[in-house]
Amino acid sequence: MERQTSGIIVLGAALVAGSGLQTCRNERPPVEPTPSSAGASSAVPGATATDTALPAVAGDLSAQEVAEFYHYPEGSEVLPYFVLRSKLLRTGDQPFWEHLERFGLLGDADSERNPEGLPVGMTLDVPRDMSFLGLRMTGFNCAACHVGEISAEGKTLRVLGAPSRFDIKSFYREFGAALRAPLESVSQSWQLFRESLKERNAARALRGAAPAGAQARAAGEAADRSALSSLEQFDPEHPATPFEEELARALQHQYDQARRESAPQRRPSLLDGATRLGETRRQVRPGLVRALQRPEAELPQGIRELVPAAREQAVTELVTEFTAVIQLLVSRLRLATQIGKVEDSVAPGPGRVDAFVTAKDILFGTTDPPNSPVSFPHLWSIDATHWLHWDGNTNSVMERNLGQAIGLGAVFDAQHKSTLLPRNIHALESWARRLRAPSWPFALDAQKVARGRALFEDKCASCHGPSPGSENTALAEIETDPNRAESFASQVNGQPLAQELHILLEKIKNQAYADAQPPISAEQAKEFEAGRLPSIWRGSRAYANRTLSGVWATAPYLHNGSVPTLAQLLELQPRPSTFQLGQRGYDTQLVGVPTQGSGSFTFDTRTPGNHNTGHSGSRYGSTLPEPDRWALLEYLKTL
Repeated sequence: MERQTSGIIVLGAALVAGSGLQTCRNERPPVEPTPSSAGASSAVPGATATDTALPAVAGDLSAQEVAEFYHYPEGSEVLPYFVLRSKLLRTGDQPFWEHLERFGLLGDADSERNPEGLPVGMTLDVPRDMSFLGLRMTGFNCAACHVGEISAEGKTLRVLGAPSRFDIKSFYREFGAALRAPLESVSQSWQLFRESLKERNAARALRGAAPAGAQARAAGEAADRSALSSLEQFDPEHPATPFEEELARALQHQYDQARRESAPQRRPSLLDGATRLGETRRQVRPGLVRALQRPEAELPQGIRELVPAAREQAVTELVTEFTAVIQLLVSRLRLATQIGKVEDSVAPGPGRVDAFVTAKDILFGTTDPPNSPVSFPHLWSIDATHWLHWDGNTNSVMERNLGQAIGLGAVFDAQHKSTLLPRNIHALESWARRLRAPSWPFALDAQKVARGRALFEDKCASCHGPSPGSENTALAEIETDPNRAESFASQVNGQPLAQELHILLEKIKNQAYADAQPPISAEQAKEFEAGRLPSIWRGSRAYANRTLSGVWATAPYLHNGSVPTLAQLLELQPRPSTFQLGQRGYDTQLVGVPTQGSGSFTFDTRTPGNHNTGHSGSRYGSTLPEPDRWALLEYLKTL
């Protein structure tokens, strides 16, 4: 059915009762979102000004579950929220945070589940990892890539489970460029650090209960505030007093050391924050003690107000925390550089990602340029899909989802401890399994539909019916661009990529299960895999056959998104050599992305990895008489 709210139609099926999902570490119990008034705009400047809080039913999910699906943390929360919102991060003459829709993200209204008005698919959490300093961190979950929005015939259609237009690479590339600038200066780094201190109260509220030792910590923070209040005008590059000169030397030394760190982002251990903080305290204390031995009249007012013992502790903690924040930001810059790397053989653009070449570089230290981006797939009909991904390379639900979270920013260390939240990831998977293919919301020609149904059964159902007769179609037979299937069938460190990826993801998965509170039981682990055991990864050198339910909402077509419309896939019109991606317009006649229109990215099908050849000839219906192909197209709208 469809439900309309203030111009947005949310497509799905029927209501079921609550999820019954368990909570886990870092997870707040799901809450009912606060309904927004019609026309309420997102807190993200430039976002669509519509009622996106969805206070009623959407698809098989309740309004509460839709809100959770949009913003549930999965462990990829590794970008400091205060940095994203900082005015020091700029793209051109605009703050980085403004107009996030330029990356294809969808606006969402403020609600109790989304108090900061984050876009759909963006999450906010305080990870358990000590190296994140107890700060609120943002990341992405599966909704960022799998909630689409289409505009046609005066309607805006938000389709849960449909591919989005999120440009992941552009987000990280631009974020990295914006973060690099303030980290080039110790003075601007000091300003970022000061902004991080303002985050403490917000992060503590998100965590909930006060941690152990809260009273002592509050006293320490009061001393820190007193010391900091004396340094409102302090600039590490232009110290004004002998005390400030000593403080500036300490900050400069720690800043230089943090900037020199070049180890991969997963080493040293991400969970040894307390040890690293202790080492920094021991390193900086002697110089600061000398600074505090200056005549009291030379000390700043806020520091003079403290007793001598508190002075030493407050100033030492100030420099220690500055060091930790800069180390964190340098590591986030490194991660953004890895994910947003510019050495692409094939630029993905909106709605596409080269997940496995990027993952191979991050996980195994290779330097292969991404050359095989694919479109985000739709999420409905998961139960009918035994082998996952476009090339059917794994049956493992959890390992696939863990890998996806790592691709979005989740991190792990040399002991395979990670920021991943397996219970949350399973919750997101459970909601995704209840999504249903959307019904075509526009006019249909009943006679053509009836004629097309018979043609579909004859030409298409063996590969694309409810139960495809074969799992994969070989490259030599389908003749679509081979890069994606070939890239995963490659080797890494002299071994098959599939084998090495399975070994690593299994270690990360088992450690995440052990670290969960409470630990994941063997029975739960089996449930998390939907009974698909043992877990298998393989290089198929083929492309997987899929049901075509809701195919109208999944444009552009083929695994690499190289054909804008179904009409062009059936060769009712020539497949264009270039077209625009990033637009939300929709062609209801040709069924897909308009070939005439402006977008943020030019898709060039002449580039290897982007080829739009294949899936052509008598077997695929493209040699049927033209009236038959139009009838087949009409029927495809109804699936």
